[in-house]
Amino acid sequence: MERFNYHCTDDLDVFYNSSKAVTSNGLLRNVSRHEKDDRPGNWNKSKYRLGWDNKESIKFLQDEKYKLEGTCNQLSRKLENIAPTIKSIEERKTVVVLISNVKSYNEIYWQQHAEKIQTLTAQIEELKKSSDKYETICLQLDSVNQELKIKREKKEDVASSLKSSKRELDEKNKRKLNIQYDGLKEEGVLSIGKYVSDEKIRSANPNNFDQLEIFKKEVAASLRIKQGNLSQTVSNKEFDTIGYINAFIHPDAKILREFPDWSGDVMNIEANLKSLEELEDLHKAIKNQRLVEHKRRFKEYMDKSMLDALTNFRTWLINEEDKIKEVIEELNIPLRKITFNKHPDTYLQLECRTTKEQEIKLFKEQLSATIPNALEFATQKDDTYREGVFHKIKALITDLQQEEAWRKKVTDVRNWLTFSAREFSVNEHKPGQFHDNTASYSGGQKAQFTYAILGAAIAHQFGVFQPGKQHKSLRFITVDEAFSKLDPEKSQFLMEFCAQLNLQILIVTPLDKINIAEPFINAVHFVEIKNKSNSIVYNLTMDEYYEKKAEFQQLAENIE
Repeated sequence: MERFNYHCTDDLDVFYNSSKAVTSNGLLRNVSRHEKDDRPGNWNKSKYRLGWDNKESIKFLQDEKYKLEGTCNQLSRKLENIAPTIKSIEERKTVVVLISNVKSYNEIYWQQHAEKIQTLTAQIEELKKSSDKYETICLQLDSVNQELKIKREKKEDVASSLKSSKRELDEKNKRKLNIQYDGLKEEGVLSIGKYVSDEKIRSANPNNFDQLEIFKKEVAASLRIKQGNLSQTVSNKEFDTIGYINAFIHPDAKILREFPDWSGDVMNIEANLKSLEELEDLHKAIKNQRLVEHKRRFKEYMDKSMLDALTNFRTWLINEEDKIKEVIEELNIPLRKITFNKHPDTYLQLECRTTKEQEIKLFKEQLSATIPNALEFATQKDDTYREGVFHKIKALITDLQQEEAWRKKVTDVRNWLTFSAREFSVNEHKPGQFHDNTASYSGGQKAQFTYAILGAAIAHQFGVFQPGKQHKSLRFITVDEAFSKLDPEKSQFLMEFCAQLNLQILIVTPLDKINIAEPFINAVHFVEIKNKSNSIVYNLTMDEYYEKKAEFQQLAENIE
């Protein structure tokens, strides 16, 4: 309480005489230290509320909402009341603007202009009535205007006729010029005829000048379309060519790693059509000068790198297959000492055979086909033979890169073999039941196979059956909920199996299953959970456990 013992006051005397005080404006005093929080709205009631829930804050915000809605409704009603007044003012605004643009009264005093017009009109009428000369002049003026109009019309007719005659003369002269074919060779005439036939121009055989003009227009239109298409094709080819040049002078990182001199050879080449001559020169140099060097490097790569890598890859796969077979043989040794079934007693032996699956078989054949006979490859001088070997290698690598699922399947050596198990009698070592598929077996039978093979692996790993190691090595394993999915017979098999292997085992199981493990264990660690939060472990010898067994069972039933 002392930490939050603040006086809430706006009286500065009380504020300065208190060791801890706070004002409504956010001024804080803590002994001799003063702080002021001026953040906007920081002391708003909507942000601070005592208590462990937000009911008061919600009520405060709802009240604020209702107040604001009431204020908004009041303002809306006021706006509706003054809307007609605003509309009237807007209508008057235009008139006021027009009036404000008037600089003097004379601008709007139209009566004086009307009076002047009326006065001048009266004077004209008096002049017309007082003299006949005015009427005579008006009649003469009308007559002259009429004659002038007629002359103008004749002039326009003559000009139009002259213009038409000139146009006809120009067209005739043009036709005469266009008909002169003396300079056209026979190949040109044949080309024109073929073009007209290919384009299927309708007016191909004109009989007069008008038809010839139509023919010319159709041929010109066809040529324009053809030229446009060809221009677009040329533009597309130029664009593609520039793209190819750019890709050539800026290859991806893989090519640059394989060919370090690439960037230096294309350093002065730009990605445009002007560089075509330089590219042609570079092509000739590569073809005539560097081809021999490239062939030599390719031969060395094939001889030393590629074939060695493929040979090592195949050898590694074969070695992995042999390792699996060796491990199976090693696992069969401890399996002979593990009783799998009783009455009669039997033991398991693992078997493996080469798979007959077609995909695996084809991959192994393809891999072997890519590796030629070493002597033949070394003595063969025909480039076609080496090229054939290269294409086989390329096809294999391409398949491995593109088909990921297929690659994982065929390169996993475990898929090269099919695995099975056979039971043998302990006494006579005669073969018995054969197991190649556990899909139809029950969960307990599957678990029995798992325990037997896993136990053999543990025995092999720890050297359980090796002389001198039975009591000198750590062979500790933990089994959690081991009996939850097993019938009593299979549970008994598991415990006897662990005893055969002389394993140091920790079994985690509910109290109702502990009777299975009791004959095989030396101590019990009983875990009790109290109040669902604390656990207590009771470490008991078997004698102590048997004395408190009933008590523990009653405790377990109460918890359930």
